[in-house]
Amino acid sequence: MSNEKKKLAVEVGQRIGFLRQKVGMTQEQLAEKIETNAKYITVLESGNKVMRINTFVNICNALNADYSYLLTGNELLQQSKQLQQRLEKLSTDEYAALIAFLDAITKDR
Repeated sequence: MSNEKKKLAVEVGQRIGFLRQKVGMTQEQLAEKIETNAKYITVLESGNKVMRINTFVNICNALNADYSYLLTGNELLQQSKQLQQRLEKLSTDEYAALIAFLDAITKDR
């Protein structure tokens, strides 16, 4: 594996581990969700193997992660996805109240 490929594998693996822990999921639970074994998750999180694209997509879905975040580390994309998911849970009245609040606090900006 080239140095560049190894570096990306390590970075992606670290982000997977971070998000997995953040959502309170064990390696075993993640492995079960993507139909593999915990040892493979350990290998991926340590960056010792480059995963196939279908594995990457399955992990993103299992962790409810933004693909771009796992690849680049840009947290804004992940935060945007989380915000969107929370907004989708609001009722029409709650959404309108939130918009009014945001309008009020950003009025002079």
